[in-house]
Amino acid sequence: QPGQNAQTLARIIASAVLAGELSLLSALAAGHLIKAHMAHNRSQANTPAASLPPTPGAGLAYRV
Repeated sequence: QPGQNAQTLARIIASAVLAGELSLLSALAAGHLIKAHMAHNRSQANTPAASLPPTPGAGLAYRV
């Protein structure tokens, strides 16, 4: 039938997205997501600020 392959692909994509959402929600509800972020220090930059290259034009207002 026309469109059967598209429907099958849509079901596969929808089921993969749903599985990912369920996994994320369960990790959030169990507190694993927060623990993992804190364990891997996601709240701060891993390198000292002095070693980071400066952002070009940081702090300057755009002038016409």
